[in-house]
Amino acid sequence: MSFGSEISVYRRHASGTHLHAVAWSPHGEQIASGGTDGMIHVWQALSGEEYWQYKNTLCNVSALEWSPDGSFLASGHDDGCVRVFAAENGQLVYTYEQHLEEIACLCWSPNGELIASGSYDHTISIWEATTGQSRGEYKDHPDAVLAVAWSPDGRFLASSGSITDEVYLWDLSADLISTSYRKHTGTVLSLDWSPDGQSIVSASDDCTVQVWDVEDMEQLVCYQGHSGEKGKVHVARWSPNGKFIASGSDDTTVQLWDAHTGETIYTYRGHYTQWWVRSLSWSPDGSMIASADGLGTVRVWSTIDSGRK
Repeated sequence: MSFGSEISVYRRHASGTHLHAVAWSPHGEQIASGGTDGMIHVWQALSGEEYWQYKNTLCNVSALEWSPDGSFLASGHDDGCVRVFAAENGQLVYTYEQHLEEIACLCWSPNGELIASGSYDHTISIWEATTGQSRGEYKDHPDAVLAVAWSPDGRFLASSGSITDEVYLWDLSADLISTSYRKHTGTVLSLDWSPDGQSIVSASDDCTVQVWDVEDMEQLVCYQGHSGEKGKVHVARWSPNGKFIASGSDDTTVQLWDAHTGETIYTYRGHYTQWWVRSLSWSPDGSMIASADGLGTVRVWSTIDSGRK
C-alpha cells in the first residue's frame, strides 16, 4: 500500500452537499459525516455500510465530535443547537439550546465530562456532557467563534474568531485569557493541540498553517504548501503520534507534512480540481485519513507508504 491509496469512498450525502464535518470514532470502526443537506451519517469506515443516520433538512450540520470513549456523538447546527446522540443507535439524548446563532465548532474535554461550543453569537459555552447543564460562558470574542480546541491536560481552551487573526488561550482554572498568538495575517479557521500538549497547529485564510509553542508563543513551523488564489486552509490536524500534520484547503488538496520540519511528505489530490476540503480526520492508529469535500463525498485513503524506507 502506498500514500493516497483509496480505501473507500462514501457518497450517501445528497450530491453537491458541502460537507463541513467528518469525524473518526475513537475505536476506529466508524466515521461520522455531516453538511448542508441536514444529514448526519454514521458508517463503517472501511466498507461504507451505514449504522444510522439523522435527518433535519431545516438546519445544516456544521460540526461533529465523538466523546473520548466513543459512546456519544455531538453535532453542531446552524439553528444554534448542539445535539448529542448515543453512538450505538443514533438515539437523540438531548439538545443544548443556549446559543443564539449558528454553531461553528465544538469539542469534548479530554475526560469526556464537558463540551465546549463556539458560535456566531460571539460566545463559547461550556456545559456538562451528560446533562447539558451550563458550567460557564466566555463572551470576550469580538465576533463569531470559529474554532475551539481543548488542551490534552484539560486546563486550557484555544479559540479563534472571524474578525481577528489572533488565537486566544483561556486558562479554565482562572477563568481568563492567559495569552494569545498573533502571527497570522488572516482569520484562523482551525485549531488542534499536539498530542503532548506542547504545541498548537493553526490554519488560516492567509494560506498558511503554523505550528507554535504554547508556553512562549514562538512559531516553530510556517507551512506554505497550499498556495495561490485558492490556498485558504480550512483544517489542520495532528497525527495520533504527533509526528505529522494533515491540512485541507480550497486548493482541493490534502497536504501531509512533517510537523517538526514542515517538509511535505505527500499531496492527496483525490478530490479533483473544483471541490475544496474543509474537514478531515485521522484514523486512531494514524494509518488512514478521511477527508470531505464540497461535492458530498468522503474519501478514505492511506497515509502509509509500505515501500518508503
